[in-house]
Formats: sequence, C-alpha cells, structure tokens
Amino acid sequence: MRYSTEFMTEKYKVLPENIRDIARSPEVVKMVSAICKKNSLHKDIEEILFDELTYVIFGVEKATNFKRNIKEKLNLPDEKINAIERDVNEIFFLPVLDVLLFECWLDDKRILTMTI
Repeated sequence: MRYSTEFMTEKYKVLPENIRDIARSPEVVKMVSAICKKNSLHKDIEEILFDELTYVIFGVEKATNFKRNIKEKLNLPDEKINAIERDVNEIFFLPVLDVLLFECWLDDKRILTMTI
C-alpha cells in the first residue's frame, strides 16, 4: 500500500456516507475478483487492483491515473492493461459515477435551488 493506514483512515472519515458504503462493500472485492478471473490474472493481482480502486474511491488518486498506476504496478502487456481498464470502467467506475455525481449535486445544494 502506497499510503499509510492512518492517512487512509483520515480520508475515509471525511467521505460522504454513500461513498463510505461503497468503500466497505464486499461487492468491490467481488468485482475485482471477477475482473481478475475474466482476464486470467493471478490471485495476488487482486490486492493491487483493490488498493488502486480504494485510492480512487477515497480521492487520493484520480480515476484518470488508474490505468497508468496499474500499468506501473503490474508490468503487464498493454493489451492486458487495456482489458483491465475497460472492465474496471464498465463494472466499477461507471456505476459508481452515478453515486458520485449525485453526491456532488447534493453538496452544491443545487437540489434546494431547483424550480419547477
């Protein structure tokens, strides 16, 4: 893990509740496991992918850096990295994006200023 447990704990504490729910969901582990299985990746790669997803969820890494980060960590061919990225986007990031966008919308209090 690139970041200390203390640092990650502090980041976790300030996350909105629905993002904390995502972060601690066993579904994230299942998604990572499914991605690894689909791409015929060794079991130890799951931990690296899980860590990288956690960094994005916690806001300590940008989602746009995900591909670069896993490429550096995993040292796999580009086609395998591209397949992983595609699967992570489809299975994880796109569904979670709805939650994140809604949370930002609420944080901006736009919901209170809407008129019908």
